[in-house]
Amino acid sequence: MSFEICALTNCADDHFFLAKWLDYYGRVLGGRHHLYVILDGPDPIAREIAQGASLIEMPRRPDDPKFEQT
Repeated sequence: MSFEICALTNCADDHFFLAKWLDYYGRVLGGRHHLYVILDGPDPIAREIAQGASLIEMPRRPDDPKFEQT
């Protein structure tokens, strides 16, 4: 039996933890081609850190107080 697997995360100006996440899940899943990163707005530093992963850039949500409510 064979299957494909991926991991997904989002990033909003948190380059330190993005790099940690990419390193860990890249090793666990066998390469960055299994990783997807959703960027909260344009972030050239995150784009460089996430080379080899698939990137999805969403428009930044300006000043929406309910955006991060749980």
